[in-house]
Amino acid sequence: MRVVVTFPEAELRDYLRQVVLSLGLECEAADCVDYSALPTRLAAGAVDLVVLALDADAVAGLQVIQQTVTRTQAPVLAVGPTDDPQLILQTIRVGAREYLDETNLRNDLTEALSKLDRAGG
Repeated sequence: MRVVVTFPEAELRDYLRQVVLSLGLECEAADCVDYSALPTRLAAGAVDLVVLALDADAVAGLQVIQQTVTRTQAPVLAVGPTDDPQLILQTIRVGAREYLDETNLRNDLTEALSKLDRAGG
């Protein structure tokens, strides 16, 4: 499964990629892009899953999710803090399939992948 990781800050790139790789998923260095480069990466094809990190500027992340779900059939999973229930609801409402806890990412991603598998995604 080819995973594209997108993030607002470069500091998150390595953490997200390492979690994805630790689960045996494919995620090349070129699959790790900031928000502005995501449309170009999606246009290049070969995307099975998008993992999108949110930061303090959640509005930008929500806009990226909305744009992403119109550009790809791949499920979008959002990663962020779990202390704001409204943010979690908004994230799901704009199109993310799941909202993953950034402090428990490996377990949450494993569970989300299982759900996608059971749903045929």
